[in-house]
Amino acid sequence: MTLTAVANVPVADPRRLMEAVSDHLAEHGTPLPPEPDRRGIAFPFGQVALSVAGAGLELRAEAADLEGLLTARFALTSHLLEFAEGEAPAIVWSGDGSDIVRPPNYREIMVTAVEDVTPHMRRIHFSGEDLARFADIGNMHVRLTFPAPGEAMPVPRLGPNGMPGWPEGAARPVERKYTIRTIDVARGRFAIDFVLHDVPGPGSSFAKTARPGQRIGMAGPGGRGLVAADWHFFIADETGLPAVARMLESLPADARGIAIIEVADAGERQALRHPPGIRIDWRLRAANPPALIDQVRAVTLPAEGSVRVWAAVEFDDFKRLRSHVRDRLGLSGDQQLVVSYWRRGHD
Repeated sequence: MTLTAVANVPVADPRRLMEAVSDHLAEHGTPLPPEPDRRGIAFPFGQVALSVAGAGLELRAEAADLEGLLTARFALTSHLLEFAEGEAPAIVWSGDGSDIVRPPNYREIMVTAVEDVTPHMRRIHFSGEDLARFADIGNMHVRLTFPAPGEAMPVPRLGPNGMPGWPEGAARPVERKYTIRTIDVARGRFAIDFVLHDVPGPGSSFAKTARPGQRIGMAGPGGRGLVAADWHFFIADETGLPAVARMLESLPADARGIAIIEVADAGERQALRHPPGIRIDWRLRAANPPALIDQVRAVTLPAEGSVRVWAAVEFDDFKRLRSHVRDRLGLSGDQQLVVSYWRRGHD
């Protein structure tokens, strides 16, 4: 049985939005064969589609279960709002899941311990319930919700547009995406690494003052993680390091490839567990290395066997890497995932 939800959304330039949103979502899923007025993307949790319909867009979400359907709706709504460029599209979902008001993938988690991995990387240990879904190495990412300073963690409710909202009058929490670094489902424990930025954002601010007993919210999982390949190429800075470290630990013993990891200085290097066939190249910004794209361009991919590139870096590096991987190396969407985890000058 397939669950389906639909939303018809008036927008000023439906074709531009269809192309922009679908191109972005295709970075995280598998594009379906395009039609003149329709774009579709398949994900592990379900399928989404955007179609030009008169003076607007038709959004369609499909999945085998309710949680997948709500995730598909969220993916479409959140990215349509992101790319609307000053518009405030009125999105109202109809169909399956319209009566759900509490996000089923949301739960409160509690800090149990805090440790420093390096001077600028802090590992926070949490406890939580029903963690089995978060153990999949293919879906490592979660959305953490940080309550306003001095406020208790409110319980979100789904609005008509499929986005979680907060009780009227409550101080609005802030959400950010992070990677689960380690997880023990049987014990109900997991850990997340936070970069301690010199100019802290919400996540870094939380990490700097976190104490056992504190509660925040978590939803997910999502994202694309480790995929089987004969040869792996990982590229990351501090923000992508937790994901790369977890994937390296999950590779088979005979895995081969290279990981280029950029950090501030020698004190930020970590002892990573990885197969002997994976070479780790640390880039230290304090040593003024060549540009990241130049180091990546110097790597020759093997002529035989399947290849998988996974990169998570700053926005400007992301643009250069994505162009190199797509245009120069000619890798298809299922052979690579190049994403931006942050943007210089932005929170």
